Amino acid sequence: MTTLTAPLPRWSLSPLPPDPATLDRALRAGLGAPWSYDLPGVARGAAPPGWTALTLDRDLGAGLDTYRRAVAALRSWRMLEVPWLRHATTGTVAPGVGLALAARTLGLWSVNLGRVAWVDEQEDARFAFGYGTLAGHALRGEECFLVQHDPATGRVTGRVQQVSLPGHALAAVAWPFVRRVQATFEHDALAALARAVS
Repeated sequence: MTTLTAPLPRWSLSPLPPDPATLDRALRAGLGAPWSYDLPGVARGAAPPGWTALTLDRDLGAGLDTYRRAVAALRSWRMLEVPWLRHATTGTVAPGVGLALAARTLGLWSVNLGRVAWVDEQEDARFAFGYGTLAGHALRGEECFLVQHDPATGRVTGRVQQVSLPGHALAAVAWPFVRRVQATFEHDALAALARAVS
């Protein structure tokens, strides 16, 4: 597959996917960027007025071993192992870790930057984190990934929740389409998490 090796701005469109080195350079160049929204932690609860939220849950199986595999998969970004995505990070999930996410939509690749805003862990019960958008991102807001283990039933559930607003004029004009892409992302990310756990 041909890939893009030229420098990328923080948000860009290209018919070619970025190669790993280019994605890593874009990430490191944007690490110091400020949040593109005023509410870090917004995905921890209900969406504020005017924001849109999208949430999807998936059963991942049962038992503590399944839960621990799911947490390990989230920590290492395995939910992003989706055919139409590429990513680079500055490390495993922890507050302040950066993420460059490239996505192919309508034949074009877009690259956006984010940073882990928060991590919440309750041992053998719940692991969640949210990463937020940085200045220059096409959207404003956070994505939360969560895995929880119900001690009463033993079931393990994965969740993706997005709380967002348009961050670019193109995203605002195409907002209904953007929401469909977000829904596809949630489905595919949870499917990737399920594969990582099985």
